[in-house]
Amino acid sequence: LMRKVLSANTTYIRALGEQDFEEQQLISTADEFNTFLTKRLMWVRSANAVGAKSVQLLPEQISAFLAPDDWINTTAAFIERLFAAPVLALVLLISIILLWQARAIKKAVRATGRNVGNALTDSYLDTVKAVGLSFLLILPWPLIMGLGGWELNQAVYSTEGSRAIGKGVAALSTFLMFLLSARVICLEGGIAHAHFRWPAKLVAGVRQGLNRLLITFTIPAFVLVITVEQNPANMGSELSRFMFVIATIALAHFLIKLLKPGTGLLENLAKEGDARAGLSILWLTIGVGIPAVLIVAALAGYLYSARTLLQVLVDTFWLLLGLLFAREMISRWLVVLRQRLVHQARVAEWKAAREKLEDNGEDEDLPPPADEPMVDVTNLDADARNLLKMSLIIALIIGLGAIWSP
Repeated sequence: LMRKVLSANTTYIRALGEQDFEEQQLISTADEFNTFLTKRLMWVRSANAVGAKSVQLLPEQISAFLAPDDWINTTAAFIERLFAAPVLALVLLISIILLWQARAIKKAVRATGRNVGNALTDSYLDTVKAVGLSFLLILPWPLIMGLGGWELNQAVYSTEGSRAIGKGVAALSTFLMFLLSARVICLEGGIAHAHFRWPAKLVAGVRQGLNRLLITFTIPAFVLVITVEQNPANMGSELSRFMFVIATIALAHFLIKLLKPGTGLLENLAKEGDARAGLSILWLTIGVGIPAVLIVAALAGYLYSARTLLQVLVDTFWLLLGLLFAREMISRWLVVLRQRLVHQARVAEWKAAREKLEDNGEDEDLPPPADEPMVDVTNLDADARNLLKMSLIIALIIGLGAIWSP
C-alpha cells in the first residue's frame, strides 16, 4: 500500500509540474494578447455614441448601482476578513491611531519650519523630519483602502458585486495616496510654505483646489471603476460614461486653476531666468485641451480609449508633481549648504578683522556678523542649477517614456 501511495504521489507531482508549465504558457500567451489588444483597441469604438437612449438608461443604472445588496455583501465580506486576517485588523488599528493623532502630527510638522532661514540653527534634517511626519498624515486612508480592497477579493462570502467594489477601492487607493500627498505638502505652515518658501497665497490656492478635487474627481472615479468591473465587456454602462465626463471636467477645472497665467503654479514658482513663466499659456492649453478631447471621445463612443488616456494623463501629472517635489527638496538642501558656507565665511572674516584690530592695539568693539536672510534658489551656483535642471529633464524623459510607451 505504501509503495502504491508513493507511486501515485510521484505521478501526481509530475502531473502538477506539467500543469504548472502549461499555465505559465497560458499566462505568457494572455500577456502577449493583452499587449496586442492594448495597441489596437485604442482606435476601436467601445460603445455607441451618446443619444436619447443613453439618457433613458441612466436613472435605471444609477438605481442598480445604489441597490443595497452589493453594499451589504461588501460590508459582510469586510467584517469576515477583519476577523480572518490579523494584518487587516492591525492596519485598521494603526490607521485609527494615526487619524486620532492627526492634529498633533500637523503641529509637529509646523514646528519643523521654525528654524528655516536661520543660518545658525537651520538644518536639512528638519525638512526630512517634516516629510516623514507628513507621510504619517497620508498613510491611514490609502492603507485601509488598498489592503481592504485586496482582502474583499479573498473573502469567503465575496460576490461579484463585492469583488467589483473591492477592486474599485483598491484601484482608488493609489490615486488617493498621491492626492493626499500633494495636499499634505501644501499644509498651512508645512513643507511647501515653511521649507520651500512658496507664497502663502499659492499654497492656500493649491490646497483649496486639491480639497475640491478630492470630492469632484475621487467619487466619480470610484463609481467608474466599479461599473467597469461589473460590466467589462461594454466598458461599464452609461453611468460609467457619465462619471468619466464628471471626473474629467473636475480635473480640467483643477488644471485651469493650477496653470492660469499670472496666478497659477508655474508663474508663482518661476524664478529669475526661468522660462516656465513664458510657457504658462502653452501649458494651460495642453492641460485643458487634452481633457476636452477625452470628453468628446467618450461621448462619441471611444470610452476605452478616453479612459486609458485619462489614466496616462493622471500618471503624467503625478510624475510632474513628483519631479517638482524632488527639485524643491534638492534646492532646499543646496540652499542650506550655501547658507551655512556663507555664514562660516562671514564668521571667518569677522575673526580675521578682530585679530587684526588686536594686533594693531586697537580696542574697538567689532560686532559679530548678523544672521543672513535665507539664500534664494536663484543665488545658487550656476553649475549646480544647470546640473539639477539637466537631471530633472533626463528623469522627465525616462518617466514619460515609461508611462506612454504601452
